[in-house]
Amino acid sequence: MTIMLISRRAALVSGALSLASLATAGESFARGRGPVSAVRVDVGPLRASGSTEFADWVAQMLPDELRKALSRHWAASGGGTVVAQINAVQLRVSGNRSAIGRSRAGSRNNRTDTIDGDLSLLDASGRTITRAHLFTTRPSLGISSAAPGENERRLSVSALCQIFAHWTPGRLGL
Repeated sequence: MTIMLISRRAALVSGALSLASLATAGESFARGRGPVSAVRVDVGPLRASGSTEFADWVAQMLPDELRKALSRHWAASGGGTVVAQINAVQLRVSGNRSAIGRSRAGSRNNRTDTIDGDLSLLDASGRTITRAHLFTTRPSLGISSAAPGENERRLSVSALCQIFAHWTPGRLGL
């Protein structure tokens, strides 16, 4: 009798947990924001503004950072695609700003590095589910030389890519 009672309780608990997990998965798909299986980074606007160097770095760094940030929502295949279009990157250098690209949000102050872009979440068929604008900042490294070296600029761009990727899932409602 005791074994049967424990088995019945175990079955009820197991069934309740199964229903709860199905409800959570169903809610995610009902919102149209299922798993993600690809990321694309568009640096066209950044490249068009004249910064091949920054555009190359963002194109190299941001996809990996996005994959890390989206890992909780990742599927091997059949999921949607996150597209990040980077419009501007600005680094503070010697009290001035080295502006690359045109930022719609503008500079908040002169002590921050910024990255400005637009995000899209596409379903598996390529249809847009949602869009969002993302403007992120970080305290400037305060590079003191008038002509910072490639390593300092690259480090700043890398940090901006990490922060941009960190905020992406939330901005897309994932």
